[in-house]
This record gives sequence, structure tokens and C-alpha cells, in this order.
Amino acid sequence: MNERKPYEQSYYPPVPTGFTKFMRTNLIYQFFRFIIINIKMLRMVRKH
Repeated sequence: MNERKPYEQSYYPPVPTGFTKFMRTNLIYQFFRFIIINIKMLRMVRKH
């Protein structure tokens, strides 16, 4: 049986990679995501 010790690496939250940080802060990517989410929302509103 594995013994768990405090302050092991598995207790720390995952750290975003450089690519993830880039995608989160890139304004062009964020603009396209905004457009896509708005299109999805409009489709959903039109159905009801």
C-alpha cells in the first residue's frame, strides 16, 4: 500500500503550460472564441 506524505507533488494544483498561457492572453484567439460563443448562444435562443 502506498503511503501518502504531505507536500508531495500530487497535492499541488496543475500549472498551465506556456501554450495555455498564450491562448488565454492572446486577444485574437479570445475574439474568435467570443464570436463562436455568441453564435452558439444565438442558435440556442432561436430554438426556444
